[in-house]
Amino acid sequence: MVQVAENKQAEVYNTQDSVYSKVLEITEHFVFGSCLINEAEKKLKRVRYNKDVLSELDLKVGDIIEVTVFTKPGEIKSTYTKNTEEEVLKKFEPKERVRDDYFKDIEFSKFFQPLPSEK
Repeated sequence: MVQVAENKQAEVYNTQDSVYSKVLEITEHFVFGSCLINEAEKKLKRVRYNKDVLSELDLKVGDIIEVTVFTKPGEIKSTYTKNTEEEVLKKFEPKERVRDDYFKDIEFSKFFQPLPSEK
């Protein structure tokens, strides 16, 4: 256990960013999640967190973890909280596709040209 002096000054960080991760699996030592790395394109990356760091969050599969990262020269600090907001849960829903998207930009494909016997 590390003891911190009581008169410690407040820490000032240059940047603060947050990302969200949906819990996929919980094992004895790790929590595996699907981290939303690009919200606009719905890009996800599988990540692994140390279970000891998240032990007080009482996580279940499907829960959302908000990871807040603070940076300053020579230091990176991250905090983890459980997020239950509906807006955040919706970010993990599959991207809706419009039926027209399936054939976009292929209308001039050879597959759509008449067969020689049909000319």
